Amino acid sequence: AGSFYVLERVPTPVSQPPSGSVFNNVFTEAITISDSFTESIITYQLDGQEPVECSGSKCNLVLSSDCAAATGSSDNETECSYTISATASAPERAISHSAVFHFTLTKPPFASSPTFSPAADGNVSVVGFDESLPVTIECSDPGAVPHYVLMPDDAEEKPEVTEYSAIYEGPILLSPRSSPGMELGVEGMGGKDGVTVIHAVCYSPALRLSPVASARYDVSERA
Repeated sequence: AGSFYVLERVPTPVSQPPSGSVFNNVFTEAITISDSFTESIITYQLDGQEPVECSGSKCNLVLSSDCAAATGSSDNETECSYTISATASAPERAISHSAVFHFTLTKPPFASSPTFSPAADGNVSVVGFDESLPVTIECSDPGAVPHYVLMPDDAEEKPEVTEYSAIYEGPILLSPRSSPGMELGVEGMGGKDGVTVIHAVCYSPALRLSPVASARYDVSERA
């Protein structure tokens, strides 16, 4: 009679954090898949994509809350769900049972839009010769910092304002002399008129970039 023997099976992989974990208000989350048999090699599939073979008994991968299959409403495509299947193999052992892990990530909320002071109310602000109008920008979320772009009033398109735009470090001093668009005064008054539009966002590493807020300031200099 022929002889036979039974192969010992490689233990089933596990995940850390455990399957079923939900991570709220995050951009990314690190996942570790490991096997207790240190000589094993783990192979995993993320959402049915091509299998990935790891270099040993531990795999590290990073999941993102910004995914193509996000679900939700309005800007609201804020929830991403992932399914990871994994097996472990080793020489002279039977391949492990397949493990299936499920994870859900939700994006952080948007930062609140910045506010301007004084408010841009459509009136003309009159300053003396060689004086300026100080404009402050504030973000209400803790740790959020304003970033801004100055533009002339007649710009055809709004600029893209991001966390890489100029960082607000103190009052912006507006005057006709510093305005992106300046006109000479009329009727021999010897003055100057300038319109500046400030486009700003609030940025925090813990939040999504705020919607852009814009403020138009018409500053007139009179001697």
